[in-house]
This record gives sequence, C-alpha cells and structure tokens, in this order.
Amino acid sequence: MKHISTYRFYLLTLCFFIGTVLSFSQNPNMQWSAESELMNANGVDVTLISNFSKQDTVISWQQVTSSTSNTSTFNIISLNGTWDDQNATGEINYSIISEETHGNLKLMGNTDGITATLTLFEDGEVTDTYIFQLNSLTQS
Repeated sequence: MKHISTYRFYLLTLCFFIGTVLSFSQNPNMQWSAESELMNANGVDVTLISNFSKQDTVISWQQVTSSTSNTSTFNIISLNGTWDDQNATGEINYSIISEETHGNLKLMGNTDGITATLTLFEDGEVTDTYIFQLNSLTQS
C-alpha cells in the first residue's frame, strides 16, 4: 500500500510539471522580444533593423537606421493562437490599435524560420503590409 501512495505522488508531481511546461511554452500571453534586419514593405524589400517587444498588453516596434530611431507602440485588443517556445513553431495573431490605426500582427514559426506580418488598416482598408524575417524570438 505504501508503494501505491508513493507512486501516486510521483505521478501527480509529473503531471503537474508537464502541465506547467506545456502551458508556459504554448502560452500566447507570453512576453517576448524579436529582431529583424530585413523587411518587405508593400512588396518592396527594405534593409532596416526592427526590434519588436511584447510586454503585457503593448507591442512596440522600433525601426533603426544609421541616423534615426523611431518607435511605434500598439495596444493589444485581442489575441489567439499557440506558440511552442522550444521549437519556435506555431502561430499567434494579435489584433492591435494605435490612435486611429488598427492592425494585425501575426507571428508564424515553422521549420523555415519565424516571420512576423504586420498589416495596418485605416477606415477598414489595408494601408500597409510589412513582412519581417525574424532573426530570433526570445521569451522573457
């Protein structure tokens, strides 16, 4: 009988550990940062250093050139999807807003790498689409 109780304890501990790891690695609410050196802006390839970060309900996009730096900040309205941090795979879609501009930021990771697609709308019309090949996505 003592062995069964010990076995149950270890089994429950293992299930709790696995559940914690899975919820952490597949959590779309995760905090993260990412960097890109190449962007496709409305069909045109552009070399531009872009730094992204997601903290709580805010996504920041910093664009850096040799002489300037500009940061755009978006509030997250909603999100959905899953992300596997160990394999850098999955898809997370953020609905975002900044003043009068609405948009979507889609993170997609697969065996080919990680991309971010930022689509901006004004008055319900797509105004800009930016596609980034991310060098990395780091969970913080």
